[in-house]
Amino acid sequence: MYLEGETNNSNENVVKCNICDKVVSKAVDAQYFVSLSLESQLQQLLEDDKNAEKIIKHRFTRAKQEEGNFEDVYDGNEYKKLASHGNILSYPQNFSYSFFIDGVAVGKRKKSLWPIYVSINELPPKERRANILLVGLYYSKHDPDQQFFLKPFVQEANQLSSQGFTWKHKGTSVLSKVIPLIAVAESVARCQLLNFQTFSACYGCTFCYQKPTRTVKKLKYTRPTEKVEERTKESYLIDLQHAYQNRFEVQEKNRHHRGVKGPSSLAELNWFDLISGCVVDYMHNILSGVCKTYFDLVFESSRRKFWILLSKDDGKRFCMEDVKSEIDDRLTKITPPTCINRAPRTIKDCGSWKANEWRSWLLFYSVPCLKGLLKNKYLTHFAMLSEATTLLLVSVWVLQQIKLVKGIINF
Repeated sequence: MYLEGETNNSNENVVKCNICDKVVSKAVDAQYFVSLSLESQLQQLLEDDKNAEKIIKHRFTRAKQEEGNFEDVYDGNEYKKLASHGNILSYPQNFSYSFFIDGVAVGKRKKSLWPIYVSINELPPKERRANILLVGLYYSKHDPDQQFFLKPFVQEANQLSSQGFTWKHKGTSVLSKVIPLIAVAESVARCQLLNFQTFSACYGCTFCYQKPTRTVKKLKYTRPTEKVEERTKESYLIDLQHAYQNRFEVQEKNRHHRGVKGPSSLAELNWFDLISGCVVDYMHNILSGVCKTYFDLVFESSRRKFWILLSKDDGKRFCMEDVKSEIDDRLTKITPPTCINRAPRTIKDCGSWKANEWRSWLLFYSVPCLKGLLKNKYLTHFAMLSEATTLLLVSVWVLQQIKLVKGIINF
């Protein structure tokens, strides 16, 4: 479905589909949802013989750097089970995918845009990024009702995993079954998708049953002193049963059970484990999470003790703006290689930095920009995060970028 503006000047609040000519209201509170066929996009992707060959052969022929490393999705326990002899992914023509769901605020009115993306796990990493499939798109003033938003995707996904789809490879008809393995969403969206309480509530973690600790400011998750029970598919079903029994309770908080509010559409998705299938991704957890939090913390005006310039007792008075100006001067002099598609922006614009800008700051720019300004113990602490993230992301592509950037800025 494609919507275009209505040419009738008497009513500017309508749009018309250029395929079926249906007129749709364009009012402020209108909701729009488009579902795109995953099957047809997969067939189109497999029309390219190079893509087809890589999907069929890559997982079986890839060269591991170290046998015991977790270098790709194929090294996970769940994938190994499904790829063992006689199981669905042991056949080359069958493959799996990850899907990504997140909400984005767009426009001056802060509309909510929710896309559903699909990435084929059996493609090599570089080709995965180049072949992202869009299978759903929601646009409205409010977040979608996840039970209805996911329904078309779940229905088609179950059909593709049970009945499969046919495509042509070198003149031969091939029947492939494709299954969902991984869902990626940030903490707020993940709780909505699973129909859990928010991440900041009691039992808000979607991976375990740890309770947060109440501090002076708010509830926080601290390091537990004892082993915490992990959530499983079986424990989720028990919690769901209790939540269903409590559905008529007067107070809303009494209808929930250990974080579970009710059934989720994803529970109907065949082959997908509702708990272990929802993974933590480094973009939200490290870049938009830990990295940004650390950044905000050290640049608070009350954190003078973190900075060498602000702690000097030489009679000169410096403020945080002087520190930021010095860092901006260093940052804007950096000319990154073309493999980094965004030029450095000043830290005064950090409120609008994208995730890949936070990545560049963490992996490449932060240490040379902060050296001599941030006290050594705090800089070392942050450098450890940078190195650990590099190890987490280690690949030929990342290492090439690091070598290029280090060479340019004399890291």
